[in-house]
Amino acid sequence: MSERKISATVKSLVEERDRIWMTEPEDAKKIKSIQGAYYQFAPFLLYAESETRECVDYLWNFRNLVRDPKQNVENLKPVLERMLEFKADKWIRWYKMEKIPALMRQAASAVHDVQNREEMLALVDGLLHYIGRFNFWLDSNIPWLAISSVYDWVNQGK
Repeated sequence: MSERKISATVKSLVEERDRIWMTEPEDAKKIKSIQGAYYQFAPFLLYAESETRECVDYLWNFRNLVRDPKQNVENLKPVLERMLEFKADKWIRWYKMEKIPALMRQAASAVHDVQNREEMLALVDGLLHYIGRFNFWLDSNIPWLAISSVYDWVNQGK
């Protein structure tokens, strides 16, 4: 049972990552159209990009823990499960995302069935690559040059 649940989840993550490799995901398109505080679009997008990048950082560091033979995979399972549930809930509420939180919840559910380090690594790698690719789409929608130019203009008093 556990191999099928883990395998199905990893397969879903890989398939979704491949699907969004060249096609912008719907959640990213939606984020660009949502207004945040004071009816502004940019802060909403900037925060969503920051949150997904932060999640990638956490997953990268978590992956290094999983790879460490001194770490007990059983002790790491609740940490990953709670992180995924927390981020999924937050991203639904704050950013109105749908697909990523659903896959994160699927992965959180599969964590219970992880039996060894290799399964945990496969799950974390799937999450890392999928969320990393999603973050790419958010980042590519941010007009970094314009933001930097305005910041420099304001900061230098020009």
